[in-house]
Amino acid sequence: MSWITIHLDDAVIAALDAQAAEITSKYPSLRVSRDDIARSLIARGLATDSKPATAPAPAALQSAGSRLRELRTAERVSLKRFAEQCGASSAATISAIERDTGAPGFKLALAIEKRTSGAIKVEDFGFDRATARRIPQAEASR
Repeated sequence: MSWITIHLDDAVIAALDAQAAEITSKYPSLRVSRDDIARSLIARGLATDSKPATAPAPAALQSAGSRLRELRTAERVSLKRFAEQCGASSAATISAIERDTGAPGFKLALAIEKRTSGAIKVEDFGFDRATARRIPQAEASR
């Protein structure tokens, strides 16, 4: 199946529907639709046939790991340096989080939130804000 992308206003759509109805009334054995006419326009080079463009996922839909990688690389910070800044055991730990093959514990998630100035929150890793309130040292380190 191919996608046909044509941006039309209501008047053009009404004209296409009227043309389809006229053809169908003249030739009852044919069932003509707006899509059929659009395909005809494409065949004549008057429109283009294209698949819908896929837009990048909004930040809210991106994983915390991929957003972390974007932030870290934008700052030109190495995995090793970022791990040191967050108190992670190794660069491999941060790499696993970025690749979504590993998840941080609460303490590391909190350190990542602090290091990214809140751009990535503990909630992004599945923790609940109430957990932070129940752990006095968590609130103290914010």
